Parts: sequence; structure tokens; C-alpha cells
Amino acid sequence: MTEAEKAIAQTRRWVADVVVGLNLCPFASRVVKQNTIRYQVIDTDDIDTALAAFEKECSVLDADDTLETTLLIFTKGFTRFEHYLDLVAEAETLIEDKDYEGIYQVASFHPDYCF
Repeated sequence: MTEAEKAIAQTRRWVADVVVGLNLCPFASRVVKQNTIRYQVIDTDDIDTALAAFEKECSVLDADDTLETTLLIFTKGFTRFEHYLDLVAEAETLIEDKDYEGIYQVASFHPDYCF
């Protein structure tokens, strides 16, 4: 199993056990059951590269009616919480700039979040 495959498997388990299991997102259960989530591993800590990947995934979702959600998994970057928050803010700005407001939203998770 490749590192990307391991990251996807871990993320799938986390979604099932935590996000769905604890009902953190009311929409997650349906998309998990319907298998309409696309998992993409991004191995970068460069914010511009990450934003390009994010924008690409919006285009993929636009073009594929069988997908409802993409989870971008950053395995090598954005471990510093502040750096991660910068990425989230830039992704939200991209949503506005590309007229995706009301179509897509950023739902972000980081190990250092405290709920």
C-alpha cells in the first residue's frame, strides 16, 4: 500500500468513526453511504500549490455529477495550525473570487482544533 493509499484509508476510517460516528456533520452519513466522496492526497506545504489543487477539485466536482464532496488530505504540509488557518482563509477567498459561494464551502479539520 502506498503512502497516499494509507492516508486515504486512515481518512476514510476517521470520517466513518468520528465525523459520521459522532454526527459532527449532518450531511456526512449520506455521502459516505452513497460513496460520493473523492479523496485526494496533496503532498505540499506550499499554499499556492495547495490552492491550485483546491481549485482543481472544484472543477472536478463541477464536471462529475456522481461526486458531492472532495476531501483534500495534506500529508506533508500545514501541520502548523497558523499555516493551516492561512490556507483555509485563502481557500474561502478563492470560493468568493470564483463565484462558488452557495455552491461549495470549506469544511476544514486539523488535529490541533479544539471543540
